Amino acid sequence: MSFYTLIGLRQEPFSNSPDPDLLYRSPDTARCLHELEIAVRLHRGLNVVFGPVGTGKTTICRELLRQLHNDPHIRTFLILDPGYVSQLDFVRALGSTLGVPSPQRDDLQAHKDGIQNWLLTRVNAHEETVILLIDEGQKIRDDCLEILRELLNFETNTAKLLQIVLFAQTELKPRMQAVPNLMDRINLRYELGPLNLTQTRAMIEYRLAKSRLEESQPIRLTRPAAWAIYRHTKGYPRQIIHLCHHTLIIMASRQSQTMRRKWVKQYQGEQGAPNTRATRRLGLVFLGTTAAAAVFLVTVFGSSISLPPGLNQFNPSGKESDFLPARSEFAFSPSPHVTAGLQPSGLKKNVPQVLIGEKKEPGKELLSQTEPHSGSTNAEHSQKTPNWPQELGTIPLFPQDSIWNLAGTVYNTRNSEFKTQDVIPAIRQANPQLKDLGRLKPQTPIRLPLLPGLACLAPRQCRLSLFHTPDLSTCYARYKELKSSWNQSDPSLQFLALWDHRQGLRFHLLAGPGFEGPTQAEQARKDLPARARDDIRILDWTGNNIRPVIFSSLSKNGPE
Repeated sequence: MSFYTLIGLRQEPFSNSPDPDLLYRSPDTARCLHELEIAVRLHRGLNVVFGPVGTGKTTICRELLRQLHNDPHIRTFLILDPGYVSQLDFVRALGSTLGVPSPQRDDLQAHKDGIQNWLLTRVNAHEETVILLIDEGQKIRDDCLEILRELLNFETNTAKLLQIVLFAQTELKPRMQAVPNLMDRINLRYELGPLNLTQTRAMIEYRLAKSRLEESQPIRLTRPAAWAIYRHTKGYPRQIIHLCHHTLIIMASRQSQTMRRKWVKQYQGEQGAPNTRATRRLGLVFLGTTAAAAVFLVTVFGSSISLPPGLNQFNPSGKESDFLPARSEFAFSPSPHVTAGLQPSGLKKNVPQVLIGEKKEPGKELLSQTEPHSGSTNAEHSQKTPNWPQELGTIPLFPQDSIWNLAGTVYNTRNSEFKTQDVIPAIRQANPQLKDLGRLKPQTPIRLPLLPGLACLAPRQCRLSLFHTPDLSTCYARYKELKSSWNQSDPSLQFLALWDHRQGLRFHLLAGPGFEGPTQAEQARKDLPARARDDIRILDWTGNNIRPVIFSSLSKNGPE
């Protein structure tokens, strides 16, 4: 009994053989096949498909071969490995593949003449289309590329005698570009790339569905598992197949019908991939978008707690929030290099600035009321201050997205007194190259600046984090994916950033409100949809004395 029958499959869904039956037709793949078929049926000559290792070129080649094979007016031939050591060996192999009779003289010109005469017979006398598919095209020697160019000269007044489709890795491109008279003859040049997250999930589910026994229960792929697979493979089909195959073996040994993130992570761990989940749990200090610099209170100093120099708080309401530490708790001195980077001029004009701590005359040092007079200087203090991020990061604009929606999500302005229009001037200043923010093309990179003091994390609070990553654009893509399938009855999603002195800046997707303790948070976790429950983690600050400023707006009870 094969392992896949234990989990209700009739065949291996993730075989490393190029089985066209299991080819997932992503938009890129479908377009490639469509354009290739049109090109060869119209006798356009040379067509080339480039792609990095593992993007599915061989499987597409086999699928094209199958599509054309049943047409009685088309004769298709395939060369699997064109890496012949000489031009003579290459034309010998080509003639043998096509079924050309061996010439009386075994020389290069005799073989080329024989191929040309054979093609004239097939095309003119039998009205056939002859198609040659060449896989692993990057193995062709440079002098054999010249043979391909000569074959393209075999033509009638109306059409090329031989249609060639070459599948090759991208390393062949510069070599072909060095032969201009060959490049000029390329009719179609198509470049394959990796899949995106949605396509990765669709590919896995397609292969599982095609391989399932009719009477068996379908295998369920969880969203966290799909994300873990995509993050590890970067969307390259060969790597996806390899990882999913070994994940299925682990599933079969557990008799599980659900492909979960933990099975994916287990195989990665067996292969020596670092398990950073436990590490990331240690020392995460909750922070989101406040960034003139964030409040970093170190409990080691006991009552002698001070802020990093120059932290201004951005409070559009002009009044002190419940989430801001009391003014009597700490104070700090302004630092030009911090305030310059974190107080865009657009914000100064539109929103009042609030400075945490005792207000003093400009230029005078602000000291904590509890700070001991030990003679320590600002320079000594700044050496202990962590390196703060200069910006949140960059996000490529999604199709049908807007900069207002993006800003409202990342800065979470929909759930606070702080409004999206208040942050737009800062975004405009951070992106001077963007002249009209209302007319941006998809994939336009948007830099998102740090905005000082939107809010501070409430003490004695637990939150549920669905997903976390150090990359802003990755977190936003995950937010968009989750949001598209989120039901009205599901808890609200919230985008939040964190910072600590060990791991730096990280981004989280939160679900639901804050909780008084881990018990309530755990119960809420169980009530979440199954698709989001697998990778959930509880962020617990109920026993933490540090009250950090966050890098986005966070209300006490979470989103309304």
